Amino acid sequence: MPDPWTVRASSAGGLTASNASPLYELVVAIVQRILGRNGSPEQIRRCVTSVPAQCMHLFHARPVLTRLAPHASHESGDIDRWAEHIARLSPAGIHRIGERDGSAA
Repeated sequence: MPDPWTVRASSAGGLTASNASPLYELVVAIVQRILGRNGSPEQIRRCVTSVPAQCMHLFHARPVLTRLAPHASHESGDIDRWAEHIARLSPAGIHRIGERDGSAA
């Protein structure tokens, strides 16, 4: 399994099938482990999609988020704090889905 921190974008820019697929499979394996044995393919797919969607939302919705919460910081320098938040929130939420559906490990 690839080390997620060493997956790099291609020289053409962006992810390619050769480096995105192993990373995707790694995230699927992590989500399956958190959900438990009975996690359905749909649950797994939704959870795997949700994590990067949170990250993309922060980037694309910054103008709206700034208007909704002008006191909150949405600057690029806050990436580490947002990453930490998502890294803590996502596994907890995924685990809760597994508990709710009786499939958490």
